[in-house]
Amino acid sequence: MSSQSNLTAVDRKMLERAIKISRLGLSNVAPNPHVGAVIAVGDLIIGEGFHRKCGGPHAEVNAFNSVSKANEKLLEQATIYVTLEPCSHYGKTPPCSLLIIEKGVKRVVVGAVDPNPKVDGGGIEMMCRASINVIVADGEIAQRCRELDPVFMTSFSLKRPFVTLKWAQSNDGYMADKEGHPVKFSTPLTSTIVHQLRSCHQAILTTSSTVIADNPQLDTRLWSGGQSPVKFILDRNGKTSPNANIFTTGSEPIILTASSPAEILQQIYSRNINSVLVETGPTMLNEFIKSGLWDRIRIERAPFDLSQNGGKPAPIPPSLPYEVETIDGREIFYIKNRN
Repeated sequence: MSSQSNLTAVDRKMLERAIKISRLGLSNVAPNPHVGAVIAVGDLIIGEGFHRKCGGPHAEVNAFNSVSKANEKLLEQATIYVTLEPCSHYGKTPPCSLLIIEKGVKRVVVGAVDPNPKVDGGGIEMMCRASINVIVADGEIAQRCRELDPVFMTSFSLKRPFVTLKWAQSNDGYMADKEGHPVKFSTPLTSTIVHQLRSCHQAILTTSSTVIADNPQLDTRLWSGGQSPVKFILDRNGKTSPNANIFTTGSEPIILTASSPAEILQQIYSRNINSVLVETGPTMLNEFIKSGLWDRIRIERAPFDLSQNGGKPAPIPPSLPYEVETIDGREIFYIKNRN
């Protein structure tokens, strides 16, 4: 039967390992979650794997495929540790819960229940019916498994994309000069990191005002191998020029005319997109902050003031950062929506 139980020291060690290797799939599996799986007999690991690419084998499949012929006889004694509940439905791949049953494993430790309505306990139920001892983790390590993929969890639990608000500013809090012209706040290194950040999101949102002022490309050209996100432009009055860089580089952007952040996110989510990076001016950033429809904020602060030459004050952060780091002389602040 399925149970809520504190894990043994070995269980925690193996689930920690599954959490660690799950991160190897980051940026490559969206809109699926990144998942890690470890197969062990006691503290002896005989197989492990992670979800490498959307449409490809899941973590459990890769873990079983890594078990050597000599160790296959140990599977009936083994426990499989999975950061997210094994799936129970047929999609691009067969159900992983069925695979676990077929392999003869008798004990499964699940880090987090899958919120996808197609699963949502169905995988656990399938394995329990096959007389497998399924243990659902609790406490701090369970929370870490749930937070391992906030994009996936948010999209299914809140029915909207995971939203990251991102901006750069001067030390005294301006995003442009007094004429509205963009200012170079980032260094080549921090610009590359921003392109990496873009590659971790399925979509990127800007506005016609930002396109007119900055003429950005909004791609991942500085991050080798990074997948460029789908580009959305909020253009309520048809002001964006078709000759702007955003139209002439990469895929064609999608124009939105929604009147609120809630409508914007609904229209993006309806296209099966579960994460969006918002790169706009302060007006739209403030709209998102006031609406509460955001999950994470990234602020890059340059070590210089604009003083009387400053224009477009940056939004006031809604809460204290949970992390601050310095990269190439720039302070990077990370803020999490805890509501």
